[in-house]
Order: sequence, then structure tokens, then C-alpha cells
Amino acid sequence: MHGPGRRGGEAVPGGEAVPAVRAGGLPRLGAVDGNLRHLLTQRLELSALSMSDLADAYALMADPRVWRHFPSGVHTSPDRTAEQLAREERSWELDGLGYWSVRLRGRVSLRGRESLRGRDSLWGRDALRGRDSTFAGVGGCRLYATAAWNLYYRIRPELQGNGYATELATAAIGAARMVDPGPPIVASVLAHNAASRAVATKVGLRLVWEGTEPAGRRLLFCDRDIDPAALAALHAR
Repeated sequence: MHGPGRRGGEAVPGGEAVPAVRAGGLPRLGAVDGNLRHLLTQRLELSALSMSDLADAYALMADPRVWRHFPSGVHTSPDRTAEQLAREERSWELDGLGYWSVRLRGRVSLRGRESLRGRDSLWGRDALRGRDSTFAGVGGCRLYATAAWNLYYRIRPELQGNGYATELATAAIGAARMVDPGPPIVASVLAHNAASRAVATKVGLRLVWEGTEPAGRRLLFCDRDIDPAALAALHAR
């Protein structure tokens, strides 16, 4: 199933075939308006990222705790976040899939003793009241120029440890395979980020490459075996 503005002229890296999603569609997943821009999982509401998400997305990306494994990733200006959102809007337009904003369908569940109090300047008072619209993070699958689906998940620190990233990643993989099962699905993770490594393996990806970069040891997880040329293109992007 290809989106109306699907990219063309890109070679798909070689490797074993991955079957399309089984009949019946995605487990615990339902389209709100008949397409992948608005989905519901068991606990999450997923909506295509757009400029309307700028305030929430910037609050997330400007939080140093989100980037403790990669401090240079912190957004220091809303302009940087706006540039990312513009890329996501183009992904949805060109490929029929991209990253979502993630909101909780039920009341807030917090990890340990952390609290949302004092965070209303960033997240809005809905978070303090436990309303269904609580912003939880961003993520999904986006098609890269290397003809691979990039799996991405970033959850607010207060909400980590509840399995939301795994639920998001599961939905993203299912959606990518519905749109186009040909390209491999990859996740690039820093080795010292144990939580991200755990999510990648929980959703069925396996380690296919590792190397060193200034930020540390980089791991590449994939849903299949791929040839050396494709691997070189992926970790060089």
C-alpha cells in the first residue's frame, strides 16, 4: 500500500523478505479516520506530527533528561524543533507515513516517585489533571533516502518505564509494513542507552552492526539480514 506522494527511484537494500502484516491488521490498533495519520493503540493516541505540535514537541526536545545519553541533541530553540516538524509533514505527504505525536488515552501513569507537579509550564495543566490528552512523546517510522524505515521513539522522562515506547514501536512497525513491507526497518541506538536497546529487541529487531562515533558506541538493529552494501549505506547516513 503506497501513499499518494510516494518517493520514487530509490533502491531497496537486499535481504530476506518480510511478510506483510497478517490478515486482520495491527493488533490493538484502529484508524480513527480511515488512515494512518490517526491511530489508537491500547493506551495511546497517535497523530501525525505537524506544526500544531510545536509547543509540546519543543518542551520534549529541550528537556536535558530526554538527551542524557546524547547531550548535544538538546534543542535550544523552537526553530530547530520547527525544522524537524516540517520534515515530518513532508514525510507524511511523500510516503504516507512518518512520526506521530503520542498522547495517553487514559490517566497518567508515573514511574517511581516522580511527579508532574511543577511541569505545567512545559506540558500544560491537562497533565496535572490526568486528562486523556496528556502529551507523552513522539515517534514512529519514517522512510529514509537509503530506502529503510527508521524506527524512532522518544517518551517524556516522567512517563518512561511504563511500556509506552514498546507500544509505540510495535504500532510503528506494523504501520510501516502496511505501507511498504519491502524496505528494512532499522533502529539506531547508542550502546549505553539500555532502555532503547531493550525496546528494539522487544519489538523483534536484532543487532546487525556496531561501530564507534564521537557520542559513543552506535548499534544498528534491523528486522532482517541485509547485505554489506546496504549496511554501509545505513550506518553512513
